[in-house]
Amino acid sequence: TDSKKSRISLLLGSGISIKAGLPKTWEITDEVLNRPENENLNPYKEHPKEVALLLKLISEEISHYYNFIANVKIEPNYEEIFDIVRQLQQALSRDVDNPLTNGFIHSLVHSIDPIFPNNPDKYKELEQLCIEAMLYIKNILEVKLQSKGCVDYLKIIEEIRELTKNNKFNIFTLNHDTLIEDY
Repeated sequence: TDSKKSRISLLLGSGISIKAGLPKTWEITDEVLNRPENENLNPYKEHPKEVALLLKLISEEISHYYNFIANVKIEPNYEEIFDIVRQLQQALSRDVDNPLTNGFIHSLVHSIDPIFPNNPDKYKELEQLCIEAMLYIKNILEVKLQSKGCVDYLKIIEEIRELTKNNKFNIFTLNHDTLIEDY
């Protein structure tokens, strides 16, 4: 009967996309942290150096947390950096109040003060930088996560589906790319 059918689920991580020529997480992170002046990836280039500074400061804060508070050696990746930028922007815009961001926001405002000497509203400037930084990271992802290579190796998904044709079959992916969906 239908109620006795098994459910088969396949969970695929981002590594499934590497063989198709898509970048590893650390490669995207390197691009995010080291190439904000790249005009092809940064159409929001009103403040490329300022965005670079913001991303660097956030990356350093994440590293500080991991190294000293969590006591582990982990380098921050673009997903963590984006998440912090998003939380800061939401707090600054009051879309999502987050009192825990208060100290970090004040520290960042103090850090950007010298690069925006003529703007008295450093909090608004920081919010704008957060918006530009998020758009910049999203743009890099859009460019970097386009399928480039052969995806024949994904035929295993069809083979698994064929072997389990009498069962319910689910595929879950942790990927930002659409390689599996496109396949």
